[in-house]
Amino acid sequence: GGPGPGDEVVVRGRLATVRGKGSSAFLVVRAGSLHTVQAVFFRDASYPRQSKEMLSALQSLTEESVVEVEGRLQPAEVLSCSQDGVEIAISKVRLVSPPPPQLP
Repeated sequence: GGPGPGDEVVVRGRLATVRGKGSSAFLVVRAGSLHTVQAVFFRDASYPRQSKEMLSALQSLTEESVVEVEGRLQPAEVLSCSQDGVEIAISKVRLVSPPPPQLP
């Protein structure tokens, strides 16, 4: 059961990690206490300005923020996530709440 490759999904959870490299961004979202899924975004040559802004916004997100990620599932081998056979090709990300402040 559940969604598979090609399906549109919306996942809400805490941002476990954010990795950005030049023309790509990789997010790992922790939904609940057990499940993690990788979400990816790559610069799109047909929309250079918009995709550059999206990459910049994604790379500025901080770990433990609560985010809502919307996109299409695509097959992938993801060794670091509980959802290891798929990843989300990001179409939209919304910051729900920033991380809690660090206490001394």
